[in-house]
Amino acid sequence: LTTNTKPRDKKKLTKTLFIIFTPLLILLSLAYAMFYFGLLDNLMGSNECEYNGETYIDREIFDADDGCNTCYCDGTTGEVTCTEIDCDAYDIALESNQRDESEDPNIDSSEDVTEPNLPSDIYPEQIYKEYEFDGVRYLTYRRSNMNIPIDDCNDESGILYANTGDIEWKHFAKINELGSSKNNAFILDYVSNQYFILIIDANGAGSGEGIAKLLRLGEGESEWELLYCFYYIPENWNLDSIDNLKSVVEEFLQNNPQYEYNSTSTNCNNFELEQYI
Repeated sequence: LTTNTKPRDKKKLTKTLFIIFTPLLILLSLAYAMFYFGLLDNLMGSNECEYNGETYIDREIFDADDGCNTCYCDGTTGEVTCTEIDCDAYDIALESNQRDESEDPNIDSSEDVTEPNLPSDIYPEQIYKEYEFDGVRYLTYRRSNMNIPIDDCNDESGILYANTGDIEWKHFAKINELGSSKNNAFILDYVSNQYFILIIDANGAGSGEGIAKLLRLGEGESEWELLYCFYYIPENWNLDSIDNLKSVVEEFLQNNPQYEYNSTSTNCNNFELEQYI
């Protein structure tokens, strides 16, 4: 007697295929649903934040809608964190502030920084520091922001220079903003025929934190080169005692790599440093 087992084998094969492919189909269906409803992006992180209908990239700093606070985008979570400064109190302090230039610790009063005469578009209160390299004098000047309230001020920052015998300071370099940032020139250095400048966008929290950039200009060159971009916290720096700016920044970033930004980040390229000579 011969028994035909082919129908039974077919049933086993069908059952085996069902067991194998059913979970796979379920996983594919779930993946499609997550993609369709945007859940997959939420799990993986979109590296973007939404705030008042605008999209911001990871670690981007931007103005809050109240005009005086600043927000920060955490792209890994999509959350936006904003400072909580009392805007009314800030406006009152800004209006009532009367700075005495002779008592400002940020201004080098060892020499008269108003001689030679300042250009007509620069106010005396904007002058921050004076330097002298190879017989040429330089001034850095700043714009007003919530950390540096200046009553008489234009919305510019940069570097002036004057040779011996000049009767007026002339523009050496000027910061041109490409957005709502407020970059300021803080430290200027000159080493081995190269200029170095530390520019800080501290338009954020009243703590003075912001994005710092170190740029270099070689002798005879016309364009500044961005060397480093990093997150600046005032407590980590003593800007009045820096000697050899480039070396100090490199040592800091070597010991604190978590503060360094990718040089292609929007926060590192929100300005242009226009060279005049």
